[in-house]
Amino acid sequence: MCISNFQLLLLACLIFVQSSTAAPSLIQKACNITRANVDNKQCITTLQSQPRIASATGMTSLAFRILQAGYRNSTKTRNYIKKLESRSIGGLKECEAAYDLIIPSFRSAREEIRDKDYETATYDLLLAGTDYLSQCENATAAYRIKDGVILRGNTAVKIFVFATYTVADSLGSR
Repeated sequence: MCISNFQLLLLACLIFVQSSTAAPSLIQKACNITRANVDNKQCITTLQSQPRIASATGMTSLAFRILQAGYRNSTKTRNYIKKLESRSIGGLKECEAAYDLIIPSFRSAREEIRDKDYETATYDLLLAGTDYLSQCENATAAYRIKDGVILRGNTAVKIFVFATYTVADSLGSR
């Protein structure tokens, strides 16, 4: 039986449509955050805007990809804060110290998820998204820091941390 070019094209399109619709449902699961005040739509938009996250095919790969994005974002935000410190803006040292704790939390959570130690991973993520991040959030409020890069960085940390927390918690419940 011969397959025509049209049939091959139709099959390829069906496979593409099927694979591209899998990621949004994974992202929706990751953004079903009950542990923190995170805007669900903003979470979905943020994760879908990251091609590597959007192309994840399973919960474990989704967790790793969100963690990578969170690590990169946190590192960039911390480097930005460090460059601003020469301007002697109050609150920046607190933010830098917070990011110095958040960044390793992304790394350790990655190792723990790899080792299927989901309980420890969720604990580390919870610390990063609450205790550590609140140091910078409190400093930006107290010193009235309105820098968009820092504020967006804080929001992104919260999204990446709690989306990964939700995924890791789900993996641990299996």
